[in-house]
Amino acid sequence: MDKPVKAPPARELWADALRSLACVMVIVIHVCGTDWYTLPATGGAWQLANVLDSLVRPAVPIFFMLSGSFLLRREPEGKKTLFMALRLFILWLVMYLFYAVKAGGVQLLQQPKMLLRALVFPQEHYHLWFLRTIVCLYLLLPVLRALVAYADGKWVKWYLAVFLLFGILRPSLAQLPFQNRGWGQLFVPELCRYAGCFVLGWYLTARTAPPPKEKRPLYALIYVAVAALIAVGTYFYSRNTAHNDERLYSYLALPVLTMAVCLFQLARTWRDCGLLRLAARFAPLTLGVYVLHPFALDVLRLVGIRSESLPRALFIPAATLGALAVSAGLSWCLRRIPLVKKFF
Repeated sequence: MDKPVKAPPARELWADALRSLACVMVIVIHVCGTDWYTLPATGGAWQLANVLDSLVRPAVPIFFMLSGSFLLRREPEGKKTLFMALRLFILWLVMYLFYAVKAGGVQLLQQPKMLLRALVFPQEHYHLWFLRTIVCLYLLLPVLRALVAYADGKWVKWYLAVFLLFGILRPSLAQLPFQNRGWGQLFVPELCRYAGCFVLGWYLTARTAPPPKEKRPLYALIYVAVAALIAVGTYFYSRNTAHNDERLYSYLALPVLTMAVCLFQLARTWRDCGLLRLAARFAPLTLGVYVLHPFALDVLRLVGIRSESLPRALFIPAATLGALAVSAGLSWCLRRIPLVKKFF
């Protein structure tokens, strides 16, 4: 087993800065997704969105890797772990009801049967799945911690090999144009999904030393090259089918995971600097920004920042920066309310 590296401090500038960057990347993903399914793949607006979307796909795996890199370093406390899971579950429930009422109108609150049906058969807003998944991973923390702590992490490489084989390679093979349908029918163990990203983040930070800065060009080159492959592949898939095809955008696919590891390692090469400190200051707001940015995008539509009224080259940066500013402002305000700040 690799020798453990010296434990870093509880808060690291590179990790907070990377969390902030990943949060912005998530907003870009959702902004680029506006009208993505209905635009023609041969049009310039769609192709611009495709290129930008391909560049920011690693955002979600990076969130899981960062969480795992910190949470798996120490022995979890039962009550604290349950509180963390309960806190995010309550946040998920509140935001689910918020977006459900926003979509269904006030009549949803006035009709208990409709509200009860919405709770029993949830059709949550498109981005809230992340909170549910994190809640499940928090509940699995003792199991994952036991894995990385047992025999000084002796079996972590075995687990990561299974994760790469069943959780990453299997769905990646199913995306190939000449794929055999049997690949898509192979089972994927639940612990080989985002839990794998959780453990991978821990492994990179706890069992490997920070890469030297001389490797920055290599990581950047691989990142851009893989993003280009995703963009080109998505274009050809979409052009040759009756609908725009997003199979290469999958968060649990080899290209996106490769980009996530490259960006994760690239961030670890950076040390203390002004830009890093500035980005890291935004990190405490990222949870609030994540859950509120779709609402912020709706607010922007009301004031005229819409995909149909602006060229895509202007709409994407305007909507991204606007949603970031609105959701960050709301998050900052909510964190100033005593009872609410615990959830944000």
